[in-house]
Amino acid sequence: MANTLLPELEGLRAVAALGIVVTHVAFQTATYHPVLERFDYFVAVFYALSAFLLARGGQRPGYYRRRLARLAPAYLACVAVVMATLPELTHISLRQVVAQVFMVQIYVPDGLVAGLTQMWSLCVEVAFYLVLPLYLRLSAPLRTLTLALAIPLSLAWPWAIAGVTVVNMQIWPPSYVLWFAVGLILAELERIGVSYRGPRLPFALVALPVAWFAGVVGPAGLEHPSPAE
Repeated sequence: MANTLLPELEGLRAVAALGIVVTHVAFQTATYHPVLERFDYFVAVFYALSAFLLARGGQRPGYYRRRLARLAPAYLACVAVVMATLPELTHISLRQVVAQVFMVQIYVPDGLVAGLTQMWSLCVEVAFYLVLPLYLRLSAPLRTLTLALAIPLSLAWPWAIAGVTVVNMQIWPPSYVLWFAVGLILAELERIGVSYRGPRLPFALVALPVAWFAGVVGPAGLEHPSPAE
């Protein structure tokens, strides 16, 4: 079985985790600075990292079992503690409980409940876990074709669901295909031997103005973004 551990990426994972903590604190404390609000883009870093690390090793036996063992115990413990201790969940419905347990709350009206709303990103990640083995079974040309079709469809998704109000389909998996695709493309490039050994500073110099621009043009606070945003 291929070793998918890359120690140099653990630092990036730590930075992404810190960024997500910062953006949640900014939202909860009404610190509405446009750049701090867009630290939520660190979710994209996690998605791209997951896609890259899981795809680079190819198909592996016991994949679903390992994903479940890695994720379910901590997740279910978190859900149980929040439901048992948070006063706002005293009257939570059975439908909402079932949705939390099976990680389908983003697909259920009023499925996101107090104390667990941040789990939407985990629901999206689980959807990726489910379809990744199907993607990896494809030949290299078919994987390329799949990405070539999925990326524009994902970009069109916000306009396709613009009139839907029953559930927030903006946080459904199709919205984030592009983020996962970054990792999948990097895994494909590594597979064919493409590598980069040059300086890293230029990437940081490009990332800084991009981050500032995202903060300026993105939605304020926790408002739903428009399709263009």
